[in-house]
Amino acid sequence: MRPDGPDAALMLREYMAEMVRRWYGRPERPGEVDAALAEDPSDDLAPPTGLLVLARHEGRLAGCAGLRGQPDWAELTRVYVRPEHRGAGGGAALIAAIEA
Repeated sequence: MRPDGPDAALMLREYMAEMVRRWYGRPERPGEVDAALAEDPSDDLAPPTGLLVLARHEGRLAGCAGLRGQPDWAELTRVYVRPEHRGAGGGAALIAAIEA
């Protein structure tokens, strides 16, 4: 999945909004998620430098996970499961998909 597709962009936006909330311990402010996405873009989560996997449950988006890599290293990133899908093994499934 390309990170600039509509479903991927939605999941990455939700991921970043949650990161902003966790980092600052408060709801995100207008423009804050856009700024965070611009500061830490996900455009390298596409071949040949990466991969982005989207999870679906009953046809609906449920989460995402990304992989950045070079010949001598790899980084798991952007692991996110929507709150209503947490606790059901979605995170483990995303990580397994990335590892595969």
